[in-house]
Amino acid sequence: MPDTNKNSLTGVVDFDNKSYEKDVQYSDVKIYTEAILSAMQEPLLVLNIDFKKIFANNAFHEIFGLGQNESINLMLFELKKNKLQIQELDTVLLIMQASRIKELEWEVEFKIPVTNKRTMLLNASRVRTGIDEALILFAFKDITEIKNDLESRLLVEKNTEKLEGKINERTSMLEASNISLARSNKNLQEFASIASHDLQEPLRKIKTFTSILKDRFSEELPAAARELIAKTQQSANRMSVLIKDVLNYSRVAVPESNFIETDIAGIIKNVISDFDLLTEEKKAIIHVEEGIPIIKAVPLQINQLFYNLVGNSLKFASNKRLPVIDISWKKLSNEESISYPGLIPGRPYIQFSVKDNGIGFEQEFAEQIFSVFERLNTAKDYEGTGIGLALCRKILDNHHGIIMAEAAEERGSCFFIILPFEQ
Repeated sequence: MPDTNKNSLTGVVDFDNKSYEKDVQYSDVKIYTEAILSAMQEPLLVLNIDFKKIFANNAFHEIFGLGQNESINLMLFELKKNKLQIQELDTVLLIMQASRIKELEWEVEFKIPVTNKRTMLLNASRVRTGIDEALILFAFKDITEIKNDLESRLLVEKNTEKLEGKINERTSMLEASNISLARSNKNLQEFASIASHDLQEPLRKIKTFTSILKDRFSEELPAAARELIAKTQQSANRMSVLIKDVLNYSRVAVPESNFIETDIAGIIKNVISDFDLLTEEKKAIIHVEEGIPIIKAVPLQINQLFYNLVGNSLKFASNKRLPVIDISWKKLSNEESISYPGLIPGRPYIQFSVKDNGIGFEQEFAEQIFSVFERLNTAKDYEGTGIGLALCRKILDNHHGIIMAEAAEERGSCFFIILPFEQ
């Protein structure tokens, strides 16, 4: 019997020791777990089965503006009424309490004191402790930035789709316009060519018949009749030149894409050669700066450009001094390019200057002279149609360049031509 009692006591003591050890173990684990949860940056909340708060980490108290002692023994519903504004929380918790669902996750928006409206992902999990206590663990994850970023990306994608649709629509319209423009340009060239031929033919007959009339009957005609014949011939000659200029302008009006390496120096040399007789007659001196580089251009149009400018300088030479024409060039720096509207910064450009000491003009007309049929002098004093400088500007437009003029009356003029090295 004593042995039995001893064994029974021992058994009770052993049981008590195990129970004590188990409680101590649980307490240690609880302390260790709470320390880990408190250190986490995401808000965490532990409720008992009656929805009373039994633990919340520092992040929860800080984000929701709840003091450590403020929420003791309060139900989550009471916390919600005072601080939390979480939609449908009551319903979700009641569903979890009444069913066997162990875990729920959902997205909610609510207001919190520190950062106002936020979007969070909530996870509610049923857990059991070592002492068979049923708990509900709430984990909060702030996904406001993620959701905003997603919404922004979706908005960008939506706008991008709209933009792409508009771009495609505009591209189709532009392609249609280009086809229509190409057709119009072709029709214009055909019309100009036909008109030139059809108009030149009667003009040739007028000039021929007036020449015959003058040669055969000059002595028999009165002075007034001979003067009328001379005026008719002059008008026919001017009309012939005008038709040629209009035809040239119509050809240049259609932009070319055949840009090739062009020897500007060689073109200027040929242009000066074309004016040999006029240069000799006027005793003009033409200086050309050496070392002009090769650029990408349309040679025929560049030839027309310098032909018109040199021709203008000779035409409007002053009768008070011998004509002097200086043709110079320089590479534009990026700072200089930026100062000219229409030029692309960072793109290499070359500037030509065609300067003379002719009659010049008032600077206020520096833009007007580039318009079609604009003349500052009468046809009686100086021959021409008023198309030459307009043609020059059109050529510069085709080459993505610019042309400007500076002048003073009786002090000459200077034309500046800026062209890109590459097209």
